[in-house]
Amino acid sequence: MLKYMRNNLKVIMWIIIGAFLGTIFVSWGMGGIQQQQNIAAKINGTKIPLTEYYEILNRYYDFYRKIYGKNFSPELLKKLNVEKMAMDQVIKDTIIDKKAEELGLSVSDEEVVNYIKSFDIFQTDGKFDPRKFSQASQFMEANGKKVDWIEKERQVRKDIIRKKMEEIIKDGITVSDKEIEFRYLYENEEIKASYIFIDPKAFLTEKKIKEYYSKNEKQFEEPEKVKASHILFMVKNSDNATEEREARNKAEKVMAEIKKGQDFAKLAKTYSEDSSKEKGGDLGYFSRGTMDANFERAAFALKIGEVSQIIRSEYGFHIIKLLGRKEAQIKPFEEVKENIKYAAVTDEEKNQAKKQAEEISKKILAEKDLSKSAGSFKIPVINLDYFNRSKFISGIYDNKKFKEGAFKLSKGSISPLIETEDGFYFIKLLERKQVNLEKFTQTKDELKNKILQEKKDSYLENWFEDIRKKSDIKLYINPGREQAI
Repeated sequence: MLKYMRNNLKVIMWIIIGAFLGTIFVSWGMGGIQQQQNIAAKINGTKIPLTEYYEILNRYYDFYRKIYGKNFSPELLKKLNVEKMAMDQVIKDTIIDKKAEELGLSVSDEEVVNYIKSFDIFQTDGKFDPRKFSQASQFMEANGKKVDWIEKERQVRKDIIRKKMEEIIKDGITVSDKEIEFRYLYENEEIKASYIFIDPKAFLTEKKIKEYYSKNEKQFEEPEKVKASHILFMVKNSDNATEEREARNKAEKVMAEIKKGQDFAKLAKTYSEDSSKEKGGDLGYFSRGTMDANFERAAFALKIGEVSQIIRSEYGFHIIKLLGRKEAQIKPFEEVKENIKYAAVTDEEKNQAKKQAEEISKKILAEKDLSKSAGSFKIPVINLDYFNRSKFISGIYDNKKFKEGAFKLSKGSISPLIETEDGFYFIKLLERKQVNLEKFTQTKDELKNKILQEKKDSYLENWFEDIRKKSDIKLYINPGREQAI
């Protein structure tokens, strides 16, 4: 079995190890690399090749590219600090490899086979399916992927050893019944509360808001937009010449009907293979950079009421009709006024709000009545229905800080002044609901596993950090200068 898998390890390693071929690295300033025999780092004397660092960096690149899609950019990579993530992973892998070597850990052929067979992509109804394995292998070969698969098998073995070592490190960690019950009570406790909010935005003057608008007009630019409807003739496999030809023929027949004066919306409802068909193909307004490039070029080139030629996009063939156009403009002040307030607030308004909050605090201490104290300043009291620690409370910027303050209270008591980034709060606890312990027995095992995994992960991270502090680490690459694009 292992011999068979070795012969087809191309696809295995493509999926599990992630060669991520097709991604390349471009240096933004070669000063970021100190060329020392193509070494990325030395960790306790162990040399880490640049290629190893690049491979891990590439995995992170591919991971975030898939998550962010069109929003993926070099700026995003820099913000995420992907290079540091990759170097941290290199260091962790090296440390754990050394510890595994000291313990003499090894991997059998059977373990390699079972590891590979465990992947969902090779399974049918929860069992390994050789047919799927073979199909995936053939697909990779057909796409001409060439990788050193003997080396990749070695990496699979390393991956298994690292998992073994991690389990050894985390072995012995337990969860007590008291911990499980405490977590259950903590997560399921519910309270009802009321609060007042002293908002710095309330101290902004109309003049100051308008000044911000005038000085920052570019922020409120709205690009040119067009409104279009289309009829799509989908091509699912662009390598299939027959499918391509049939879709094109369908498009030409419908185009002939349009030229005869047939209603575009009715034709879209009848022939389009896009979900917009129910609206007669109407896609609404869109700006540049949001559609397929060929589709977009054709749509923006049309005049209102005009129909395009047949256009090929990544989805298939389209016939487009332009329904409307909005020229680029600066959004009117009244339209953006409320949003401007968030940006226009300065320390002046924050200090005014804090001063008022401190005055209210004195009144609350004297009167012991949140509603009465707030009423003196014409600030409304907002009532909240029952909520727990995990439920998001709409309208509150810092949910975590708000709930920390609320859950500390006893029934009927009022919190001291709670300061957050968006303003100042006073909270009154109205009710605390008794936790239903009947459900505890039903969820105890699941909760235990959750807490156990959290403790193990936390212990492992602390273990790594402790070993790292004691390690001799020399970096020959400056994370932050190398980027994957």
